[in-house]
Amino acid sequence: MRFIFVLFLNLTVCVGLSAKDVITINNRLDLRGDTLKLKKGTVVRFADDGIIVNGMVIGDSSEILAAKRQIFGENVTIGGTWHNKSVYGQWMGLQENADNTQQFRNLLVLCTGDNMTHLYTSSGIYPVHAIYNSAPLLFPSNVYWHNLSTIRILPCSYTHYSIVLLHRVKNVTIDGGSFVGDVNGHIGIEGEWGHGIKCGGSTNITLKNLTCSYCWGDGIDLIEGRDNMNQPTIVCNKITIDNVKCLHNRRQGMSIEAAHNVKVSNSEFAYTGHPFMTKPAAGLDIEEWNADGHKMNYLTFKNCTFHNNVGFDMQSEPNWKMGREEYRKFKNNISFELCNMDSCRVTYTNGISFTDCTIQDMCVHFSNDVSFNNCKIEKLIKSKNDSAVKITSCKGKAFLSSYALPMGFVGMPTIIGLVLFAYKYYINENDRHYNNS
Repeated sequence: MRFIFVLFLNLTVCVGLSAKDVITINNRLDLRGDTLKLKKGTVVRFADDGIIVNGMVIGDSSEILAAKRQIFGENVTIGGTWHNKSVYGQWMGLQENADNTQQFRNLLVLCTGDNMTHLYTSSGIYPVHAIYNSAPLLFPSNVYWHNLSTIRILPCSYTHYSIVLLHRVKNVTIDGGSFVGDVNGHIGIEGEWGHGIKCGGSTNITLKNLTCSYCWGDGIDLIEGRDNMNQPTIVCNKITIDNVKCLHNRRQGMSIEAAHNVKVSNSEFAYTGHPFMTKPAAGLDIEEWNADGHKMNYLTFKNCTFHNNVGFDMQSEPNWKMGREEYRKFKNNISFELCNMDSCRVTYTNGISFTDCTIQDMCVHFSNDVSFNNCKIEKLIKSKNDSAVKITSCKGKAFLSSYALPMGFVGMPTIIGLVLFAYKYYINENDRHYNNS
């Protein structure tokens, strides 16, 4: 590969005027397939007609100064590291009727550096294509994305992919926008891991004011990141989710598979499995993927709604792979406050509380330190195997002490409801996913 070190007539180079070299792009710069490699700390300023096309630009803690207009044209790839305070979607000329995968990849490379970079994208529906076992939007650390865009994945046949991937990164905020999967146009029937936003082993992540919908897998998935030996050992930590909607996804609204210190508020998880489903099809599924255990604790949910999901609206089973005798050894510390939920299951959970919640159907099975405080519960079923289920100041139609009930106690309508609820429990218990998300 031939490197170009500022050899063009349409560049103005200022050296020695400040601590940083400054390059000004005055008009159209055609790299003709070559690479423009910038010196460390170089500032690239784009004049009114400046634009770079047909080549690669490699930064080295470099900075771009430009107006909110297109400055990178056709066939441009960005690499290296940068030191931009702000990056604008207009720089890449995003188009609503074209595949914008390379444009988004370039934008996120321009955010790669040690400083916090603010990324701005304007309103519009921008298609991207799926990348197997990865994502078109691959985030670095230290990014705040102010997003007004809808990102729509083009139909694919892959089993494992995401729209957004946050893998082993830190200090990322995604604020706004919509992420739409390909469930209506997916090619084939294999797999269940086509996610909206996948967060693997990342720290200090905020997702807010956004929607993840119609994904082949989960709207949001919090799971282990892979270490340098490619083993899933790195647990997500300090995750904040606020004013988020996960709707019409195929497998789950949101999965929490490996995460500590998660705060979810003012969010909705609904219509999982509509129009297409694969089990468990829950609104929220707190379920460990890796058998190592000890990977989920301090999860809080406040003012959230869970409804109209084909599977359970909320199911908690964070320690299920530890087994019936061992699950009590790790404290989960899960709490729900001011939440509304329909059908729910708590199993293999050690430490979960519900305060000021409205719950239609709740099943507690093989769990410890479960509490309900000032809740309205229509049906509560708990097995005799459970210990320390505490109910304080709650109300509802019935509080049931075991699965076996005399018909005269509850009446035929309640029996029918319990049969349907038990069937939902049965199909989830016997169709549990041993997945490799």
